[in-house]
Amino acid sequence: MQMDIVIPAHNEEQRIDRTLKAYRSIVDEPAARFVVALDCCTDGTAEVARSHARVDSRVEVFEYPKLGKGGVLMESFRRCEADLVGFVDADCATPPAEFLRLVDTLDAEQDLDGAIASRSHPASVLPVHRSLERRMASRVFSGLTRAIFGLPFGDTQCGAKVVRRRVLEGALPLMSSRDFLFDVDLLVTAGKLGFEIVEVPTIWLDQAGSHLSATADAKRMAASSLRLWLNQKVLGVPQPAISGAIASIASPSSIERATAVAGVAGPKDREDPPRAPKTSLGRGRGGTEPRPDVAIVSPYPRADGSGQLPSGVARYSLSLTEALADAGLNVRVVAPRVDGEPELTHRPGITVERSYSAGAGALPAAARAARRSGAPVVHLQHEVFLYGGPSSVLGLPVALSRLRLDHVGPVVTMHQVVDPAGVDREFTEVHRVQVPAPVARAALSSLQRGVRGLAAATIVHERAFSDIVPDAVVVPLGLHTSERHPKDEARSALGLDEGPLVALCFGFLSPYKGLEAALDAAEIAGPSVQLVVAGGEHPRLAGRDTYAADLARRYGGSARFTGYVEDSDLASYFSAADVVLLPYPRPFASSGPFAEALGFGTPVLCSPALGACIGLPDEMVAPIEPDGLAGRLLELVAAPERLERLENMTSMLAGERTWKHVAERHVEIYEEVIDANRTPRGGFRPAQSR
Repeated sequence: MQMDIVIPAHNEEQRIDRTLKAYRSIVDEPAARFVVALDCCTDGTAEVARSHARVDSRVEVFEYPKLGKGGVLMESFRRCEADLVGFVDADCATPPAEFLRLVDTLDAEQDLDGAIASRSHPASVLPVHRSLERRMASRVFSGLTRAIFGLPFGDTQCGAKVVRRRVLEGALPLMSSRDFLFDVDLLVTAGKLGFEIVEVPTIWLDQAGSHLSATADAKRMAASSLRLWLNQKVLGVPQPAISGAIASIASPSSIERATAVAGVAGPKDREDPPRAPKTSLGRGRGGTEPRPDVAIVSPYPRADGSGQLPSGVARYSLSLTEALADAGLNVRVVAPRVDGEPELTHRPGITVERSYSAGAGALPAAARAARRSGAPVVHLQHEVFLYGGPSSVLGLPVALSRLRLDHVGPVVTMHQVVDPAGVDREFTEVHRVQVPAPVARAALSSLQRGVRGLAAATIVHERAFSDIVPDAVVVPLGLHTSERHPKDEARSALGLDEGPLVALCFGFLSPYKGLEAALDAAEIAGPSVQLVVAGGEHPRLAGRDTYAADLARRYGGSARFTGYVEDSDLASYFSAADVVLLPYPRPFASSGPFAEALGFGTPVLCSPALGACIGLPDEMVAPIEPDGLAGRLLELVAAPERLERLENMTSMLAGERTWKHVAERHVEIYEEVIDANRTPRGGFRPAQSR
C-alpha cells in the first residue's frame, strides 16, 4: 500500500523519537513513507529524525524556515506522491494502530475521500485525563468552527487525518491557512469541492509537553478564524480557481460531485441531501421488484432452509422479515454471501440480496447496498463480531455514519447489551475474549455508546437492557405459537425414555450459557431426570475452541448431546421436554430458546439473573447452583401439579410476544424515523415501549 505519513515538528526533540519508533514498528508496510517536516527547529529534533532515516529508508526529513504547522504540511504535501496521504502530530497522541484505522476505513469504503480521527465521537476512548482548560478550549473551538463554517465534524483539530491524493490536488491551490487552522481550511475547502470525509472514533492519549496554551492562544485563534472566514465566506474562492481544481482531480465520481457544488459559497449554503420521500409503509406493492419499505442488514438463512444457521440472529431476522411481509411491507434483506446461494432471491414481500463478504469491509458494503435499494429506512441487526470477527467492528461507525447522513435511519437492534460494570476477568474468560478486562470494558462501553449515538432509533429486547442503553425502545423477541406434538410420540421419535422428567437445554453451545450448572444438577438428580443438550458448536468458537467437544466428553455419560438441530426438528424437542432450562449466569441478550419454549408452551426455568432481566415471576426462576437446581427438578418430579402451574405461567407470557405484535411495533418505529427525517433538524425520540 502506497502511503505517505507527514509528521510536522517544531522543537520536538523529547517526543519525536518515540513517535518514529512506534510508527516504524507498527506500520510495517514497505511502501509507506514517513515524512518528518521540520518547522525551523532550534533543538536536536533534526538529528533525532535523521538517525531514524539512516536506519530506515522509509523515513525522509525535510527542513523548512518558520512556516507554521499548516505551512510545512502544505509544502510537504506537494512532495507526496502516494495514493493515500496522512498526517499525525509528533507527540504520538494518536497511536499507530488508530492511524491505521483511518487507512482501513478508506480501504473498506472506496467511495470515501478522507477519514479524520475524532476525540468527540461517542465511541472514542480518552484514557488520559485532559485538563479542564484544554477540554473547555477544545469544546469552544469546535462549536465556533461548526457555527462559523458549517462543518459537520465534532472534532476538527485531532492531529490524525488521512485523505486521498486527489483531495490535496484539488484543495491545496485554494487554501490560505498556514497555522493551526490548516485542518479547518482543508475540511472546508474539501467540502466545497464535493469530497466526502468522515469522522472515525479513536483512542487518543493526551501527552505532556504541548506547545499550545488555551489562554495564551485565544487571541491568535480568533484572528486566524476571522482571516479564514473572510477568505472562505466573504471573499469566496473564485470560480476559475474551483474549475481549475476540479480539472486536476483524477476521480470521475469526484468530478461529478465537485461540478455539482461549484460556485456554492459554502457547506451551510448547500441544499440539504435528498430526504426520504413521504412513504406509507406497506402500500408499495406492485411490479416484479417494488421499492422496499425497509432494508434489513443481517445474516440470513439459505433460501431452502438447509445447513447450520450462521447465528441466532439469522433465525430472528427470518422471522422478523416474514412477519413484516405478512403486515404488508416490502422488505429488502442485505445479507452476507453464502457459497452456493444466488446473489438475489425473491419471494412475496421479501427480496434477499447477498452482496458482501464478512470482515472489515462488510458493514460499509452492506450500508452501500441498503442505500442503493431506495428504502426510506435501514434496519441493522447488531451483535459484536456478527459480521466477521473483531475486524468487522471497524466498519460499524463508518456504516452507521453514512446511513445517518443519508437520512435513512438507521434503526439498530442490539441483540447483545453488556453492562460495562460487569466486565471483569471472569467475563473475559467465559466469553473467550483475548484482551485484559479493562480493555474489553472500555471497548464494549465505547461500542455501545457509539451505536446509540449514531442510530436514529435503538431497539433492545428486554426492559432491563434499556437501563444500560438509555432511550432504547423495548421490543421483545417474537415467537411463533406452535402446536406441540403428543409427548409420547415426540419422545419415541427422538429415542428418549418414557419415565424420567426430560429437561432440555437448547441452542448453540457456548460458555456464557451456564450449561455446566444444568449438567451437574442432572448428575445430582440421578435417573429421575434426563437432560438433553440440543445444539451444535457456537459458530464464533468453531475451529478455535474445544468447549463443545470438552463438554460432551465430560458429561456424555449423564446427558444426551444431539449436535445441531434442524428447524424441522424443533417441534419434536420442545414437545418431548417437560421443562426447558436456561441457567445463564450473566445474561447480556434475550434468549431465543426462551421464545421458542413460550411458542410451544413448554414450561421454563430460568436463572435468577435472566428472570430479573426478563421480569419473570418467582415460580419460573430456579437457582443455578447445582444442588439447588437439582432440588428444584426433583420437586417437579415429585409434584406434577407444580409442573402444570409452570406450564400455565409460560402460556400467559406467550400472548405478549407474538411476531404479529413485534412487526406492528417495528412499523411504528420505522414511521417515526421517516417522519423525523422529513423534519428539518429533526431528531428521533422513541415512543415509550409497550
